[in-house]
Amino acid sequence: MEQDLPEFLKGDEPCCADIIEFYLEMFRRNTAPKLLIDPEDGVIVDANAAACQFYGYSLSEFRKLTVADLNLLPAEEVRAEMRRAREEERRYFEFQHRLASGEVRFVQVYSGPILIRGRHLLHSIIHDYTEPLKHRQTLEEYKHIFEQLPVGVYRNEAGREGKFLEVNPAMARILGAESVDELLKHEASDFYDGKQERAAFSEELQQKGIIRREIQLRTLRGDHIWALVTASRYLLDNGKTVFNGVLEDITAQKIAERDLRQAVTVFENTQEGIVITDANVRIQAVNRAFTRITGYTEQEVIGKNPSMLSSGFHDESFFAGMWSALAEEGFWSGEIWNRRKDGSVYPELATISQVLDGHGHVSQYVAIFTDISRIKDYQHELEKLAHSDPLTGLANRLLFHERLNQAMSTARRNGERLAILFLDLDNFKDVNDSLGHPVGDQVLREAARRLLEVSNEDQTVARFGGDEFLYLVPRIESSGEVALVADQVARTLGEPYRIGDRNLNITVSLGLTIFPDHAASADEMIQQADTAMYRAKKDGLRYRFYSQELTDDATRRVRLASELRRGLEREEFQLNFQPQVSLANGELIGLEALVRWKHPSEGMISPDSFIPLAETMGLIIPLGEWVLRNACMQAKLWLDKGIHFRRVAVNVSPQQLQSGDFANRVFAILQETGLSASHLEIEITENSLMDLAESIVEQLHSLRAEGVAVAIDDFGVGYSSLSYLKDLPVDRLKIDRSFVSALPHDQSLNAISRAIIGLGKNLGFEVIAEGIELEEQRRHLLHEGCEQGQGFLFGRPVPAESLVFQKNGEMPGNS
Repeated sequence: MEQDLPEFLKGDEPCCADIIEFYLEMFRRNTAPKLLIDPEDGVIVDANAAACQFYGYSLSEFRKLTVADLNLLPAEEVRAEMRRAREEERRYFEFQHRLASGEVRFVQVYSGPILIRGRHLLHSIIHDYTEPLKHRQTLEEYKHIFEQLPVGVYRNEAGREGKFLEVNPAMARILGAESVDELLKHEASDFYDGKQERAAFSEELQQKGIIRREIQLRTLRGDHIWALVTASRYLLDNGKTVFNGVLEDITAQKIAERDLRQAVTVFENTQEGIVITDANVRIQAVNRAFTRITGYTEQEVIGKNPSMLSSGFHDESFFAGMWSALAEEGFWSGEIWNRRKDGSVYPELATISQVLDGHGHVSQYVAIFTDISRIKDYQHELEKLAHSDPLTGLANRLLFHERLNQAMSTARRNGERLAILFLDLDNFKDVNDSLGHPVGDQVLREAARRLLEVSNEDQTVARFGGDEFLYLVPRIESSGEVALVADQVARTLGEPYRIGDRNLNITVSLGLTIFPDHAASADEMIQQADTAMYRAKKDGLRYRFYSQELTDDATRRVRLASELRRGLEREEFQLNFQPQVSLANGELIGLEALVRWKHPSEGMISPDSFIPLAETMGLIIPLGEWVLRNACMQAKLWLDKGIHFRRVAVNVSPQQLQSGDFANRVFAILQETGLSASHLEIEITENSLMDLAESIVEQLHSLRAEGVAVAIDDFGVGYSSLSYLKDLPVDRLKIDRSFVSALPHDQSLNAISRAIIGLGKNLGFEVIAEGIELEEQRRHLLHEGCEQGQGFLFGRPVPAESLVFQKNGEMPGNS
C-alpha cells in the first residue's frame, strides 16, 4: 500500500502511520470518485479506487494525466463555469469528462483546497450526473413536445364531470380558453351539450379502458367543433384512476368531408350533365346526368373527345368563337346542339370553364350542360306551382288575387257586381291535434274536391292557407244569389267526411262580401270577408255578410289588445266567485274563481273577449298567475274566518301548462299565500289535454301528489280520445253547460250526460255539472247520479265582498 502513496506522502521523512491511515480512510477508501490535483499545473497527484473504476484508468496512468486531459471544455469555458458557480453560490462545477474508453460523462465536481504536509492541493469529489441530466433533458424535451404539439393533450379525473388536471396550450386553444390556467378551472362535462353525453363517454371509457371517437363539443366561446378523441384509463401510483387523452380539432376536416360529400352528391345527383376533360380535351369523367341526357355510359366516352357528340349543326366559325372566348375570358356560355347515342338531336344550354393549375396553365376543362327542353318543362311546372296549392291542387292565394283583380276590372267596365266567400273549417285544429296532420290533410283535399264540384267554370276556388278557402263568384245579380251559393257550399262541406274507418262531422263558417257594395280593392274584399267569417263563427252561423258593424268590432278587438297589457299593469282585473254545491242538500263544497276585466271606459268585459287576446299576446301566463295568487289569498282569508269549503277552483290556460315550470309556480304561490294545497283545484279544458308532453303530465302528477286537485273542464266537447283519462291524475269531471241547458227534456243530452256521469263514477272521479239554472235540472242530475253542481240556480259569479256565507255551511247568498 505504501508504494502506491503519492510522492508528497513519502518524501525524505515518511509520514507517521496515523497520517497515512487518515489519508487512506478519507481519500483512498472512500466510495465516491476522488482526485487530488496540483492547482499549479493541473497534474493529477492521486486518485482513489472509485475514480480509477469510474474513469477506467489505473492509478499509474492517472498520475501521468492532467485535469485538462479529462475535461472537454476549453480553458475559457472552464473559467466561465467557475464564475457561474460563484455567482450562483454553487459548491460544484459542471463539466464534461472523457473516460478512458472515450465515453463522455456529465459530472459535477466538488472541489476545495487542502493542505497536506505543507503542499497546497485541490481535493475534488466527482459526481456523475449523466443519467439524471439525460432524464431531465428528456423530460424537458417531452415538456417541449407536450407544449408545442398542435393537438390537445390532457389528463382529467375519472368520472362524469372530469375535472382537468393537466392540459397543454393546444388543448386550451382548441377549447376556447385564454390560457392553460383558465382551462384547468373547468371540467370535461362543461364542453358537452348534454351531461348525459359526457356520462356515456366516461362510463364507456371505464369499461373498455381505451376508446377513439369523433365527438362534437362546445367551446368556452360557444362555438361547436368536431374533435377526434383518443382516451385511455390510467391508474396512478397512488391508486387513483385518471383519464389521459389526445384531442384533435377535426372541424375543418369534417367541413371538408362534408363539402366533398356535397360536391360528390352534387356531381352525381345534379340534373345538369357534367363533363370533365384534360388539357388535351380528352374526357376524364362524366356524371349520371350526362348518361341520362346523352345515352352514353362513362366507359363509352372516357378518353374520347366531346366532339363525338357533335350534331353537325354548327360550322367551324362557331367552335372558333367558343375556343376564342375560352382563351380570353376563361369560360364560354351559350346554346349548342348535340346528338344523343340514339341519333336524336337536342339543344343544350352549356357553360364551359377552364381549370388552371398552380402555374396558371390550363389543366382541365369542365362543361356543365342542360337539356333545354327539360328546362322548359321545369319552367312550366314552376309556373303551375307558383299559382296552385300543392296539397289540394286549387288555385293559391297569388292566383286568386290576380283573378279577383281581373274580375273587378271587368265588373267596373261592365257595371257588374261580384262576390267572394271566405270559408273556414270549424274546429279543424282539433282534428289535426287529435287525429294527426295526415288525417287533416285528407280532410282538406276532400273539402277542395267538394268545392270544385259545386263551382262553375267562371268561378275560382282557392286555398287561402291552413283550413281557409276563398270562393270567387263573378257577375251576380243580388246578394240573395250569393246567399244561395254560400248555403250550398255550407251544406256540401258539412256532409260527413269518410276518412279511413272514421266518419268526421265538420261544419264550415263563411264570410261574404260584395263588390262594389262593400269594398273597392281586392285586399279590402278579402279582409272584409275574413271579418264576416270570424263573426259568423263567433255567432254560430253558417254564413254572414260583411257590414260596417263587423269592421267596428274588429277595430275594437285590436284596441282592446293594445289596452290589455296596460289593464294588467293597472290592476283593472277582478275576481268573481261562483259557488259549487252539493245537489242533495245545497251544502257549499267549493268556489270557482272567474276573472273579469273592469275596463275604465267600457265597463265589465267578458273573459270570452279578452282571454283569446291574452293568449295571442303572450300575457296569459302573468294574468293566470295573478288569478291564481288572488284566488288563493281570498280562499285563505275565508278559511281563516272559519268559512268551510273544500276547494277553490282556478281555470288554467294550455299555455300555462306548457310553460315548463307550472307546478313550481303553483307551489310558490301556495307557499306565498299560506293556502294548503288540499284547498286548491286547477281546471284544465279537455282540448288542452291533446298531445300533452310527458313533462306536463309529470307536473300534473307532482301537483296531485302534494294535494292539489285536478278537474277537466268542458268535458265531452273535445275530439280527444278517452284513453288519456287512465294516464292523467284527474279528480273531477265537469259536465259542460251545453249538455245541461236542455235537460231533462232533450233525450240526446240526457244520454250524453248519463254517459259522462257513468264514466266518471266508473273511473273513480267526482262529477260536477255546470250551467244549472232550473230546479228540475238539479233534480234530474241528482237522480242520474251527479252529486255536485254550479250555476245561476245556486248563485251567479260575484266579487268576494258580495258573498254572504251562512253559518251552517250551506251555500252563500249575494249581499
